[in-house]
Amino acid sequence: MFANTDMENSYTSFGCNFNILQSMLLELVKEGVMIISENLQPIYLNKKAQEICQRLWNSNSHYDSLNPVIYDIYHQIRKNLINLDSVFIMDYDISEEETIRIRACHISPEVEEKVNIPCENHPWLIFFLEDRNAILQEELRIEQNKYNLTERELEVLTLLSQSYSYKQIATALGVSLNTVKFHIKNINLKKHGYLHQEIFLQI
Repeated sequence: MFANTDMENSYTSFGCNFNILQSMLLELVKEGVMIISENLQPIYLNKKAQEICQRLWNSNSHYDSLNPVIYDIYHQIRKNLINLDSVFIMDYDISEEETIRIRACHISPEVEEKVNIPCENHPWLIFFLEDRNAILQEELRIEQNKYNLTERELEVLTLLSQSYSYKQIATALGVSLNTVKFHIKNINLKKHGYLHQEIFLQI
C-alpha cells in the first residue's frame, strides 16, 4: 500500500504481486495495524487489528464504526495538534488480565502524496494496536524454551514479570513462600548456566 514505485516494479518483474506481498507481511506483524480516514472510518490493514478492535468494543455491535477508545484518541491528537513527527502512546486496560497498548501518529505528507490520500483538512492517522499480554506470554514461552524452564517455573516467571512480590506469587499459586524462592533460584541457575555455556562456546 505504501510502496516505493521502483521497489514495486522490481517485485512485479519477478512475477510477484506487490500488494499481495504487503498484505501477507502485514498479517505476520504482531501488532494490529489500522488507518483512520478523514470521515472517521476504520481501515483495517490486518486481521489482528480487527480482532483487537472487536475486543475493545466487547460486543459485535457497531463493528464497522469507529471504536470509542480510538475515536477519543483521534480527537485528542487533533485537538492538541500533536506534532506530525510525534507518536501518541497509551495503555488501555480491557480487564485486569488484558491490556492493549495503542500507538498512533499522523501519516506523513510524503506517504499521503504517494497513496493519493485526500486529507488536506483532516490528516489521516495510523494506529498500531498491541496485545501486551499475548506478546508477554510469547516472550516468556521463548524464555522457557531457551532456558528449559518447567511449567511451574514459567508460571512464577510470568507473575514476576507482572511485578508480583514473592508473597503474592505464593498466594496466587497456592504454594509456600519457600517454594517460590526455590523456583526463582532454579530459574536464575538455569539462566546463569545458559549464559556461562554461551560464553564458553565463544572462547
